[in-house]
Amino acid sequence: MSQRAPLSGLVCVVVACALVGFAWVTTAQAKPYSLSGNARFQIGNGLPLPFGFTPAAPVGKILAIPGATAQQTNGADPKKLTIAPSQLTRAQAPGVGPVFLANPKVFQVGTSIGFKVPRVSATFAKSGRTGPSTVTWCPGRPLPTGGPTTGFNPGCPNPVATTLPSTGRMKYTKTLNQFGGTASAKLAGPVNLAFAGPVPAPCNIATNAGCVAAFALVTPASNAVIGGPFGTVVSTPGGAPNPGLFGVNVAANGLILSATPTGLGPGVANTATSWGGPWTTGKITVEARSTAGAGTELMVLSGSDGRVNGFGTISLVSSGVSMRAGSGPNANRSWLNLTLGLPATFVPTLSRGAILLLVALVTGATLVMVRRATATAS
Repeated sequence: MSQRAPLSGLVCVVVACALVGFAWVTTAQAKPYSLSGNARFQIGNGLPLPFGFTPAAPVGKILAIPGATAQQTNGADPKKLTIAPSQLTRAQAPGVGPVFLANPKVFQVGTSIGFKVPRVSATFAKSGRTGPSTVTWCPGRPLPTGGPTTGFNPGCPNPVATTLPSTGRMKYTKTLNQFGGTASAKLAGPVNLAFAGPVPAPCNIATNAGCVAAFALVTPASNAVIGGPFGTVVSTPGGAPNPGLFGVNVAANGLILSATPTGLGPGVANTATSWGGPWTTGKITVEARSTAGAGTELMVLSGSDGRVNGFGTISLVSSGVSMRAGSGPNANRSWLNLTLGLPATFVPTLSRGAILLLVALVTGATLVMVRRATATAS
């Protein structure tokens, strides 16, 4: 008499096969990882965004939302990283602070800009920062068709002497994998600048008639130029509020302590044009000449990738140059710091093919068990 395998053994075989099929499918898919971290933008030497006067360093107030995740592919490091829209945010909140010591044309800046990063889904990958190993570009100078190509290096040894609309320069240098990509932020909220009059800070209208400030209102473009592909440009018209000319009492650092309308007319329109570049874990040098402050702004910053098998922290950097009619040019930069870990609630999802495979396995096993049970009963 032949021996029959117990039904429990058959069930185990089916489950094992199902798990094999499950594992085979999920290893081919991108997986979600928990996401924490921050982003920060810096305009010139004097204005960090979101607003707040902390040292210019890769630490920001745009924070990952609760439960934020990012997708990473399987395979060798560095893994491709995809972030859904608005995984890092900062709500609109009013803030006012002095900038006169960094830019003698402006007493103070008030802003309530809110941020959502990224504006649309963004992907960062090996060689995702386009162009050759080194890209040097004077913003405003035409790019080759399709963006930077091998050998693209217009140089711009003296941008201020050129006929370009910008007096700035950006240089991207590859380190290791040229990891990066494009991702802009979504902005919302106005900016209010108080331009300094003929008398510098500190001064008081009560004792000096030349102590005045001319205000300018700016609504930034909804998409931040920093983080865009090489050649990205955004212009904003600016606005001259009426009344906009005020007599002020201003502290030495530019903070306006009190203001009284003069009745002499509107403020100023601080029109602006800005150029941006992509995110990278490499090295960036960004420069603006003929600025209102020290004459030249020159910054060097670098990213890094400390992930091991997808876990850990990656820091991406980006840069831009802006030209403003009233407040002058600026060298701008930004940081995106991301820490990735596997979510505690991670449940791999099955593709349609995997579901069909499991259904077939279970159905086949059920039919076998029914047949065996029928044969045994008879």
